[in-house]
Amino acid sequence: MGLRPNNLKIFFAGILSIFLFSCGGHTGIYEELALAVKDIFSAPQDLNIEQINKVPYASMQVRLGRAPNVLVVLEEDRQGLLKWTSSNQIKIYTKNGKIIRLTGTENELDLLDLGSNHPLLNPDLLNSDLDMSLTTFYNFRNPNLYNLPVKIEFKYLGEEELMIMGQEVETLLFEETSRKNDIFWEFTNLYWIDKKDKSVLKSIQSFTPKNPKLFFTITRRYKKPE
Repeated sequence: MGLRPNNLKIFFAGILSIFLFSCGGHTGIYEELALAVKDIFSAPQDLNIEQINKVPYASMQVRLGRAPNVLVVLEEDRQGLLKWTSSNQIKIYTKNGKIIRLTGTENELDLLDLGSNHPLLNPDLLNSDLDMSLTTFYNFRNPNLYNLPVKIEFKYLGEEELMIMGQEVETLLFEETSRKNDIFWEFTNLYWIDKKDKSVLKSIQSFTPKNPKLFFTITRRYKKPE
C-alpha cells in the first residue's frame, strides 16, 4: 500500500530524526541526507528581479512539477492566443490565462476547447458569487485522444495579495476542479486574477494526465500594440 503525502512527510521526518539522534556528532553523509530531505519538501526558488529584467519582453516564470523555475517569453499573439517559448523549446499557448495547448513534453495537450461559457473567457463572471459547472473538451497527442469531455466546477475562493516584481497586487483566487470523466484524471487548478483588470497573474494548471502540473507567474505583462 502506498503512503499518502502527509504520511510520506512523517515517514521521511522519522527517518531523518533517527539518523540525526543516533549518530551524535557524525557529519558528512547525514548532513547530505538532511539537505536531500529538505529539498524534497521545499519549493523551487523564484527567479530574482535581476534575471527577469534582463529580458525586455513580456514574460512569465514557469516550472513543471518540482523542476527549477525558468523564464519563458512571449513569441506571438494570434488574436488573443498567446504563444510562449522556453529555451528548451517547450511552447505554451494561453487564452486569457488558460493553457489550451502545450508542446514539447512527452504527452502533449493538442487543444483544449473551453466552450464559450468558461469564466476565463467572460471576465464579468469573475466575481465573489461565482460557482458554476460546465464541460470542457481535451485533445491529446502521444497517445492520441480526441474530444475527451471533462466536467469541471469553477468557483471563487477569496482574495489574496501577491508580490510580483516587488509590487503588491490584490487578486481574486478561483478554483477549477475536475469531476467525473471518461479516464482516471482528477485535478484542481488555481487562478490568481488581478482584481482590477481581471487578468490571470498566477496559476497552477494540469494540462495532461501524464505530466506534472504547470506553475506560472506573469513577470512582465503583455501590452497589446495600439
